[in-house]
Amino acid sequence: MPSIIIETSQNVEIEHNLASIGERIGATALDLLFQLAYIFLALFLGKYLNGIAIYLLYLPLGFYSLACELVLHGQTFGKMIVKTKVAKLDGSELRFYELFMRWALRPIDITFTYGSVGILSILIGGKGQRLGDMAAGTCVLSLTEKKIDHSIFENIDEQYKPIHPQVAILSDNDIAIMRDVMEFVSQTKSDRSINMAYLTKTKLEEKMGITSTLSAKAFFDEILRDYTGYHSRIN
Repeated sequence: MPSIIIETSQNVEIEHNLASIGERIGATALDLLFQLAYIFLALFLGKYLNGIAIYLLYLPLGFYSLACELVLHGQTFGKMIVKTKVAKLDGSELRFYELFMRWALRPIDITFTYGSVGILSILIGGKGQRLGDMAAGTCVLSLTEKKIDHSIFENIDEQYKPIHPQVAILSDNDIAIMRDVMEFVSQTKSDRSINMAYLTKTKLEEKMGITSTLSAKAFFDEILRDYTGYHSRIN
């Protein structure tokens, strides 16, 4: 699980788990359900309204995430259920400006690009940030304790010899992101997730200075075994 060090106002550094791509997608999906429920309510109430009152009835939908994160201290209803929250990278309190920047860039990150820009930014950036987070200086933390059996390492034979010694330059964060993408692909099996897996494979190849003819899944499995094998030798 990728993590980040945030310094509190008392100058104490605390390590926090970053929300995984799966958690962020889950929270967004739940928020869409809450907004859909509001639309049905608005359609019902709209029968008894007319003129500008109808437009005012639908106005809150556009400000859903901004209003929730402002009132609920960095959470929406979806984030509350999934147990994630928005936080400042410097550990300070969230202000309206930062939340507004996240909300203003949401159409580019999520709405108009079906989340592809946001996911790609999270994968490339290294701090679990979509464009809105980068502009606001924020990240999304996971409030759920992860069980130890979710380790980034694989079970391999003690005699296993890594195929790619270049895995030495990869970080735990790189591997954790790769596993998040693998989970995303297995859960959705959509063209978007498959394309995301390909982009992640390309990014890892560039970082390691190698080229593989394997599929993204086979390549990820191979890298996981190599990474485990490499660290089992140096520990």
